[in-house]
Amino acid sequence: MPTVLDELKARLAEAQKRFADANAKFNQAAMALNTAKTDVDVWSGAVQAETRDEQMRAAVASVDQLSMALSEPEQKQETAPSIQPGNLEPTALESFNKTDESSNKTEIVRELLRQHPAGMTPVEIWKAVEGKFTHRPYLYSVLKRLKDREEIVLRRKKYALRTNPEETKSHIGLLQ
Repeated sequence: MPTVLDELKARLAEAQKRFADANAKFNQAAMALNTAKTDVDVWSGAVQAETRDEQMRAAVASVDQLSMALSEPEQKQETAPSIQPGNLEPTALESFNKTDESSNKTEIVRELLRQHPAGMTPVEIWKAVEGKFTHRPYLYSVLKRLKDREEIVLRRKKYALRTNPEETKSHIGLLQ
């Protein structure tokens, strides 16, 4: 006759065996989960890189099309208004596109805002500089930097250059 202790030992052995089996299944599932997560991360990075490359190719193609349209004198008046981002005049866009390639992005934004004294929304600015900026968040960094330096103001959701820069300099001098 089995004693209570023998019965308890038998049940403990069965429980330990079930625990070992469950632990082995858990480790297999954890490895499968890690493998799947790694695959998702790799493919997500590949999709992001390809998306970025496609956007870059599209931006270069649109700049090429714009420069081709502006270089043809007989079609200049017809194609320029339909290609213009926002409400840019053809002369403003031509001078904007002729800016020195070595100029920094902050100066590009300043020049664009000089051409639009009424101001521009961030979306309008992005459409105008999309070929020169690779990442949209950097445009917002430039706008914040200019705003922090009090070179531009934000009125009615439009950024514009300050009308009197000397006033800004004297105001900054008083703060220091």
